[in-house]
Amino acid sequence: MKTSNTKLLVLALVLGSFLNVSSVSAQSFGGFNLGDAKKILNGAKDAAIEAAKEANRLRLEFEKKRADEAKRAEEARRQQEQNDQRQATVTEDDSSTEIVSQRPVQAPVYRPKVQEQSANRSPVVNNSLVVISDTVDANVTYILLNIEKDNYKEQVVLTAKDGSYAHNLYLRDGAGLYDIKIFLNRSAQKYGEGASYLYSRTISVENRDHRDMSFLLPSLMVESDSEQITSLVKNLTKDAANEEEALKKIHAYIIKTVKYDWDAFKDGSYVNNPFNALAVLNKPLAVCAGYANLFAAMARAAGIRTKVIYGKAKINTGWYDHAWNEVFINDQWEVVDSTWNVDRRDNKYYFMDEATFAIDHKKEKEMTEY
Repeated sequence: MKTSNTKLLVLALVLGSFLNVSSVSAQSFGGFNLGDAKKILNGAKDAAIEAAKEANRLRLEFEKKRADEAKRAEEARRQQEQNDQRQATVTEDDSSTEIVSQRPVQAPVYRPKVQEQSANRSPVVNNSLVVISDTVDANVTYILLNIEKDNYKEQVVLTAKDGSYAHNLYLRDGAGLYDIKIFLNRSAQKYGEGASYLYSRTISVENRDHRDMSFLLPSLMVESDSEQITSLVKNLTKDAANEEEALKKIHAYIIKTVKYDWDAFKDGSYVNNPFNALAVLNKPLAVCAGYANLFAAMARAAGIRTKVIYGKAKINTGWYDHAWNEVFINDQWEVVDSTWNVDRRDNKYYFMDEATFAIDHKKEKEMTEY
């Protein structure tokens, strides 16, 4: 067989080369001339070397092309990140600055059109207010805004509606640069273990409002900018001679109108109800947090600095979670516990002195994000 002869030929060549027997190459073997066979093998060897060189050249060329494409993709990604972080669409009117997107996307994208901005400058506001709005995927349920400035931190959770959201974000830590990180949640869970917020992007806004606006600004829980609340306060306090009289009228309205939600307190359902000011105004049934939020909203609508305080209150022999207010009036802070003044004729817990108040109240936290 020809194949068998070829194998024998190759074996003979190998043996001849190994044993240095020159006579083998001069003989015919199995019908083949060994000298011609060596030429054939050498030619095949040269062809194999050339093929290997060509394959290596093609491999290097492919790897270089792939590296160039990866480099271009990385440069494009970095450029997009720089653009996204620098740029925000900001339009200014008499009362606010608005950040909006220019096209529907899966996650917020901001494009610049600002009052004052250079290539390396953040959008600028002069009134501590930024209105943030955008379109999102239809399956996005909640949006988390994580606001940071120096040591100040605040979180705001918004609800997406029909693939979009909008929010008046008040920059409540005064002048300076704020970083706002945006996270998107596609789960049905707003809080807790089931909630899953994925980072989307960061925008930065410079606030140049140097006024002291502490405990005067609205929030999600204290909607002192709501037209419903401002109109009510204006009507209630129209005959008040000063802030102290205005505050008394606000306090009197709340303790007369809002009833304590004993059912929610007893069954524990109050923990799932934020009792924000506007909700309590529309449905005047609340636990202590609702009283405190509504009082703060109405007092701030009247231009009076008001804190929401969280702490403990003593009932019988135990201490329980509680909320109340502090108001800045006549150049000093005064305590007001409107919850505990309900059904009391003496308004004992209105402007009570600090030492007496501390007998059954322990202050733990000023809700600066409220």
